[in-house]
Amino acid sequence: GKRRIDPALAFVARCLDLLADGGRLGIVLPDGLVDGPALRRALLGAESVRIRDVSVEANISLPTATFALAGTVARTSALVLRKQAARRSQIFLARAEHVGYLKQGSTSVPDPQGDDLPAIADAATKVLSRSVADADGGVRFICRAPLAAVIPARDATTLDPARVDPDAVAARHALRETGIAFHELLRPAKRRQRTLSGSLPFVSVLHIDDLGAVAWHEARAYRPSTPGLEAHPGEVIFSLLNPRKLRATVIPSDVGRVFCSSEFGVFEPVGDPYEVLVLLHHPLVRAQLAPLGRGTSSSRRRISPED
Repeated sequence: GKRRIDPALAFVARCLDLLADGGRLGIVLPDGLVDGPALRRALLGAESVRIRDVSVEANISLPTATFALAGTVARTSALVLRKQAARRSQIFLARAEHVGYLKQGSTSVPDPQGDDLPAIADAATKVLSRSVADADGGVRFICRAPLAAVIPARDATTLDPARVDPDAVAARHALRETGIAFHELLRPAKRRQRTLSGSLPFVSVLHIDDLGAVAWHEARAYRPSTPGLEAHPGEVIFSLLNPRKLRATVIPSDVGRVFCSSEFGVFEPVGDPYEVLVLLHHPLVRAQLAPLGRGTSSSRRRISPED
């Protein structure tokens, strides 16, 4: 019903129109589109919004080297869809780290780490031919290096293979019996974006060390021209860039209201904010955060406040 649509989305829709019942579409798309809100709602959303006669069979994350020779380092994924009324009970997710070659100058050279794609293709064939049992009980790993797994389709909220990273799955399983979900301890605050005024501190990611200590004297002297997010005493700020490198802190009551750069998420803790900060640094929590994120490089991978 929209007057305008992303051409890539329109192309996917047209390809699906051309499929016969039972036909498969295999297509390479940018990760931003594969796990973007429009396609995610269409493929995994509630019955009222998703495409009812199309099911996801597989999604395989590809490394930046895959299309580097063509001049792009965008992260891409190979998505497999099937046009059918009956939806599959499982989805195959995989992550290739190596494709057999690397870009060196304007040519390719063999990757000393080899090629993950044959093993992933073999695992995908087993799943799509149903020689592997359904994953009704949760994540089922076909292989771990390279990563290949199946998940129940009914539980899928994203097509990002990082969600089935073995370390993250093991950490989540270890906590499930004794821990509680983090959303019971921490919730995103209303986004308050304003231009810095007066002498309030402005916190960037460079002002926070890996233990959560802030160089407040530097933050008070920092005067960027870009707007920032307002954070209040007792709230937790958490960098949403590069989740492998945790940068989070509590705004102390004696500092008062502060601004922080827009790469942060601002959160309201339930209970003691310093207890929440300690838990964010727990190895089992870090293991779940580390593989997440979208972006072209590890240092620019971004997560969302919901993550």
